[in-house]
Amino acid sequence: MRDALARIEDPLLVRKLESALLAHAFKGADILPVLSYQFGQPATTEQTYAWFLQNTDAVIALLPESYRSSVVTRLGDAFCS
Repeated sequence: MRDALARIEDPLLVRKLESALLAHAFKGADILPVLSYQFGQPATTEQTYAWFLQNTDAVIALLPESYRSSVVTRLGDAFCS
């Protein structure tokens, strides 16, 4: 189900997904595939990036500490060619 939710593109549903992420609806590293997909699809990249900038500290706090240093830097991979 997580992967299906990660693929939504409707801006209103993306907002709900973002709220669910901050509300701890996903556990630990389960938020990573969701964020990666949202960053990587053209329909949601800009919205997700703006949301991430506004919520960076909260998003990072959701990740297990052991993942933070190796994973957070890879979230921007969608912006590289």
